[in-house]
Amino acid sequence: MGEDWQNAAYVTPCLHKFCYVCILQWAEDKPQCPLCKGRIITIMHSVRADNNFEEHVITPSAASSGMYCHSKPEQPLLRME
Repeated sequence: MGEDWQNAAYVTPCLHKFCYVCILQWAEDKPQCPLCKGRIITIMHSVRADNNFEEHVITPSAASSGMYCHSKPEQPLLRME
């Protein structure tokens, strides 16, 4: 069976490529990249160009509550630099 990458998605920050539906289900249960085990921050999908894509933010679980921004605790910290 051949691979169909029309529904391709990329997890950030590592940019590993997966089927969108599969990685979305995975990340909702375990927000960790299956390949490198890094934390999934967002899933980029429906990629049409470098600056034309949809992005699904993965909300940290209660166990990782330390990932929230101090000024706005209801919003997850999206970028770590």
